[in-house]
Amino acid sequence: MIKPTQTKRFALALIALFLLALPAFAQYTNSEIKKVEKSKALYNKGKYSKAISAIKPVIDAHPFEDDLWKLRVIYEADRYNDQLNKDVMAIIKKAGKGGSTTINVDKLKSSEYRTEMLSACYLATLFCSKQEYASLLLRTKLIDVNPDTAISDDAKEEYDKGEEEFRAEKYTSAIKHYQKAVELDKKYYKARLYIGDSYYNNEEYEKALPWFKEAIERQPKLLEPRKYLTDSYMKLKRWDEAYKACIEAITVHPDIGMFVRMEEICEKLGKTFNRHWMIRTSFPNMAENDQSAISSEPWKYYREAKEKIERYCDEDGVITKSQTLTEQKYMETYCWEYMLKKSDDNDGEMGFAHKMMDEGYLDCYVFVSMYHITIDEQAQHFSENNAGKIKKYFDTYLVK
Repeated sequence: MIKPTQTKRFALALIALFLLALPAFAQYTNSEIKKVEKSKALYNKGKYSKAISAIKPVIDAHPFEDDLWKLRVIYEADRYNDQLNKDVMAIIKKAGKGGSTTINVDKLKSSEYRTEMLSACYLATLFCSKQEYASLLLRTKLIDVNPDTAISDDAKEEYDKGEEEFRAEKYTSAIKHYQKAVELDKKYYKARLYIGDSYYNNEEYEKALPWFKEAIERQPKLLEPRKYLTDSYMKLKRWDEAYKACIEAITVHPDIGMFVRMEEICEKLGKTFNRHWMIRTSFPNMAENDQSAISSEPWKYYREAKEKIERYCDEDGVITKSQTLTEQKYMETYCWEYMLKKSDDNDGEMGFAHKMMDEGYLDCYVFVSMYHITIDEQAQHFSENNAGKIKKYFDTYLVK
């Protein structure tokens, strides 16, 4: 079997809790309730494709329901992981019999399921505000890279032993193996991270802190150690430090799970947090992709703007060529600016966006509050150069 990843560690707890509870079904028909129940029963039997088919028509009828999308994403992810394990085992078996190990990855069933899983995650994070698992999957599958590409065999062997102990919940023993891995290879990032993770799971939060900080120093652009650092401060009830760490994590990557943490942190500090997120029914503009026109106002202006600015942008959507259309630096922020200027909805749904444009924080609103993975390259470029501005955006506009 493929070794559980960090994604899997998160998912196991989520699935165990979420599948025990039904969504609030007041607005559903009896037929729809039965379909959701059927989907859960099929999932529990490992019939993932049938579970997905059962829940799809209910989602089509209620496309903005968080609970339905949470189930759908769980089903999709487990179907993909299950099929990936089967594909890998089939390849190993074939190789063991002297067969060819040359494979066309694109033709594997798991590749098809991966695409369908990611598509579900795209939609879930576009339609719903608290899709933590979908956000995690998108980040780990499409953004995060493994920095440990040249680790010694001896260190890797100790790390694998640590993973075995971690899965068995023998955290003290896991720490010893991870520490040995670090001793054998000083550049081993994940071993350091999981020493901290083991201390955390052993409820030794104070001891976890320096390991997460060290992991951040080695990989400052990765979210995982910043997320764990925030969690440790929260467990220790050090809310001011948790607040600071959470904003720094969101600056690196606006993961939905971090916004959920921010709500709790602010509550403990006697404050309120409002992300000012709103539903969209079409994907944000992607620099290299043409997309069909949007007919509804004001979003038709948003899509219209892409045609005006695209020629001045690089492949990531950063405006790099001289032009007189805008002082904005990104395709996405220009499209919002153009749409807002065409729209007179100053007090309704677009009211906060209008305010941010007027006060010079439209870029923060677009790349933090309204982040979507389809504009990640632009968001990364912005955040790398504007950490101070993002902090002020939180302190001034999102947290009261």
